Amino acid sequence: MKDTLDEDGYIILEPNYSDLFRKRTYLAPIEYCIDRITEYDIRHANVSVMRQYSSLLSTEVLDKLDNLGSQRNIEFGKLIRDSSIGQEISRALAKGIIQAKHELFKANGILDQDVLSIKNDAVFIIGRRLKSTTFGYITFAQKNVYAAYMALGKLEFYYNKKNDEIAVKGLSNEVLEENDHKNGMLLFLKTVFNYLIVNNKDGLRKYLREFAADYKSLDLPYQYYRELNQDNCYRFKYDLSGYSFNFTQANNSYKPDLVTVFNYKFFVLPIIQRFYW
Repeated sequence: MKDTLDEDGYIILEPNYSDLFRKRTYLAPIEYCIDRITEYDIRHANVSVMRQYSSLLSTEVLDKLDNLGSQRNIEFGKLIRDSSIGQEISRALAKGIIQAKHELFKANGILDQDVLSIKNDAVFIIGRRLKSTTFGYITFAQKNVYAAYMALGKLEFYYNKKNDEIAVKGLSNEVLEENDHKNGMLLFLKTVFNYLIVNNKDGLRKYLREFAADYKSLDLPYQYYRELNQDNCYRFKYDLSGYSFNFTQANNSYKPDLVTVFNYKFFVLPIIQRFYW
């Protein structure tokens, strides 16, 4: 590999870490990942970053914010909204988060292939436990550890095998807390993840084949037909006087009258196409 020289003939040394720290949001261009995935978040990000990188707010103000617990982010938002220097604070915070991620990437030699996702001050790292996570007032705390990840459309699914829980980026908590999803499509996705984690290809093929047949013949419990999207409903296939009707509650007797295509089209079919080797 030929060295790159500057105008004076000196070798330009390339950094041995990724420049993805500059991004506010990022998602690796991969369909799925079966590996340890650790989510690192800056602890008390807004206050910690302002302490470390800015003098716009006094220590007294930051101490008060730091002691507010769950109200911290709300009050910090009000401060930005109501302060005459609100825009400066917002810019300083955004710049400081990038500086903090720069320190994390540099200290740990984080490469492009190590990064699954970035959500502002949260960094999702594949297959590694980072050794250096504290920089002055900044601490990147381990928030979650996942065993697998899958992208389906615009949604990101992260599976915590230890707790048997799925985190979904792209859907509201209100949708995800719906018991019908927990007993329906989220249960389907957990099952798929568990087959993938143990690399049981034959078992997964058999499960997908039987699940798809049961789904299309309406032989699954009714919960599987609640649309896993922001509409979060059972979609009625008939309209009355030009008006469509959706249900928030159902039972097995509703199944013949439901439009059931959504979950199959956006979840079941893509998984079959991806993993039915």
